[in-house]
Amino acid sequence: MDRAVDVLRDASIWLRSLPQGDIKKMEGAPAFKKSDPPKKPEAVWSKNKEEEIILETESFEKKKPKPKHDEFDFAKAREKVREKFDSVIALPGELKEKFQTKFLRDAAAQVDVSVSEESRSGKEIDEYDIIELHEHIFVIGGAVEGQGSEPTSTVEVYDCTSKEWHKIAPLPLKTTACYATVITGVPALVVVGGYGGWKALNTVQMYDWVTKQWQVLQHMRKRRWGCYATGTEHGILVAGGCDQGSVLNSVELYNVKKKEWFTLPEMLEPRCNFAGGIIGRKLLVAGGGSGFYFNSAKNSAEIFDGEQGKWTKLPPMRRKRYGCTAVSWKKKLIVVGGCDKNGTDVLDVEAFDLESHMWLDFPPIPVGYSLCRARIVQNMLVVFGADGGENAAYAFDFELNRWESYIELPQGRNAYAIAVIGV
Repeated sequence: MDRAVDVLRDASIWLRSLPQGDIKKMEGAPAFKKSDPPKKPEAVWSKNKEEEIILETESFEKKKPKPKHDEFDFAKAREKVREKFDSVIALPGELKEKFQTKFLRDAAAQVDVSVSEESRSGKEIDEYDIIELHEHIFVIGGAVEGQGSEPTSTVEVYDCTSKEWHKIAPLPLKTTACYATVITGVPALVVVGGYGGWKALNTVQMYDWVTKQWQVLQHMRKRRWGCYATGTEHGILVAGGCDQGSVLNSVELYNVKKKEWFTLPEMLEPRCNFAGGIIGRKLLVAGGGSGFYFNSAKNSAEIFDGEQGKWTKLPPMRRKRYGCTAVSWKKKLIVVGGCDKNGTDVLDVEAFDLESHMWLDFPPIPVGYSLCRARIVQNMLVVFGADGGENAAYAFDFELNRWESYIELPQGRNAYAIAVIGV
């Protein structure tokens, strides 16, 4: 992930915050002057043909005297942007480059900026860059503690910058034991499958961060709870899980552009409540169970090569884990949590190194989770207990090589899904 200056966030000044008079004062800045003749684009990003954001760039051509330093208060403008910046900003690549050039002079404060190459949203497919400025953690569905296994539609979001929780629109369909992931290059997340109270679901529910609305996409071919899902450059990949009476080894892929599900080669073993992660063009899965309960816990692992289109066995983990989770980090699949065949929580953390083809030890997690979810948040490994026994999330700091308390969930629940969007 590239590093960029904090004031990249000020790029949204042109889009939403500053009065036109202030923009004109900035047009004469040296960073906008190039040796090549300026172009005259009018960049339009259309969401659903109903609302458009038009970025007029014709004014960049105008040659005006360089403004005096006291004519524009950058600190004040920066503060305005921070107050008003509450939604994702989509910028064409050429304009993003101009904004970077303009503000790279001020390198006092920096943030991580992730830029996607392609995005799709709604009915139209448009190519644009998403500048990710800070992250939001979504806690989705599950069953509320104290209400049995009754699924909920509640969705709560934690803003990692303001450190505050808030609720968003509920899921269209209640679900527990579901899985959530993000669509590559799009400010949206999807929730797949789960259990609807009396049967496994094959639903796919998508939340669009820009419109703040949910919509139901085409159903999966298989009903699944306890499955794994991830966003890839080709679409949404879903593997394993359980249907009404069996554990699955089937894999399917939803092509976002074609809006169609495709069947992929089956895993070598059926798995439920297992860990998975993408490294490059390879999908790694590990652990889980061959049945509905922890007494079927396994330690086997396998890898799917997207180019060859086949699964291959990997060396087994050192511990059997049912209900474990994983993240991909620097060509490693880090597996956390779960319980063994006796129902004992596994505190040991291990990582499969794709280069050495070996399992490596990581510092053990302070609290055991028989069912958990993990994501990379703010360059840390954050683990959430989804077994209803612990509302606290713990983070592993890679630089300090230690675990620390991260956040508390606003309410206890289990078998929920987690997703992270940077906006």
